[in-house]
Amino acid sequence: MAAPAVVGGAVILVLAASLAIGSVSEVEQQLKIAMALLFVGALLVSAGNPGRVVVLVVVGCAVSVTVKVPILDATVNSTELIAVLGLALLAPHVSFRSIPGWWFTSAAVVLGGATVAVVASAPNEWTSWWFVARLAFGLGLAATIGGNRSLARPVMRGLAAASVIVVAGILLQRAGSSAVVGAPYLSDRYDSFFGYYTVAAGF
Repeated sequence: MAAPAVVGGAVILVLAASLAIGSVSEVEQQLKIAMALLFVGALLVSAGNPGRVVVLVVVGCAVSVTVKVPILDATVNSTELIAVLGLALLAPHVSFRSIPGWWFTSAAVVLGGATVAVVASAPNEWTSWWFVARLAFGLGLAATIGGNRSLARPVMRGLAAASVIVVAGILLQRAGSSAVVGAPYLSDRYDSFFGYYTVAAGF
């Protein structure tokens, strides 16, 4: 990435950090905002290295440092921001012609079925639409890896790194510290960065 672009990105991140951190008062949320912005900055700097981008995307989404910050009456969800930015940076490095047509057909059926289910059951619930959006992201990541098989190993590295971070979060909660990971959703079950203990237990 060219030096002017890096400098410009750094300036934008500093301004975004000032606005975001200044809009919340809790230390825990301020730390999470800083972590999310560091992820975004690392993604921008790693734009020319698809393997590194994959690791950052997998770690950022798997660890799930999700922060909702009200800025100008808007809500910023860091996990989705990292996912969308990562896919955009990976797209130029993917050969979609190498992905079989049946895969796109199957993905369309799965995504279409989820959309129909949401429309039929809870069309006004934004959480249901977020489920569809995250399903689309998962399919997009799978297509990205299928179009560039060299990215499979970085995905495994990202999951391994995320596991270490998640376990570190569990140990922090066990020690009684909630400055970074927050308190457990259920007091007797540690959930690390997640809202429910079963997700952390999956690692």
